[in-house]
Amino acid sequence: MTPEVLCRKKQSTSVDCFALGLIVHLRQRVQRDEEKCKYEPPADMNLKIQEITRNLIKREAKDRWTAEQVITSQLVRDYQHQMQDDIFKQEIADL
Repeated sequence: MTPEVLCRKKQSTSVDCFALGLIVHLRQRVQRDEEKCKYEPPADMNLKIQEITRNLIKREAKDRWTAEQVITSQLVRDYQHQMQDDIFKQEIADL
């Protein structure tokens, strides 16, 4: 995610350029892993992010997760629940 997204600041098309830069960078890294024929996420990566990553970068297109599978993943559901909790807490605090 771009710094603007993480900090909930105004976004522009520059976020797409940031994402493209990350894709190019990561592609080089994954390419080396493909040469070894196996992708291994960093050991310190969150397990839910590992699940998404593994399922998004499968070699065969038919094996890759769809956008719907990503947005219904445990990671995204947990994030949505956390956001709802934060909003609820703020609404209570504003009373």
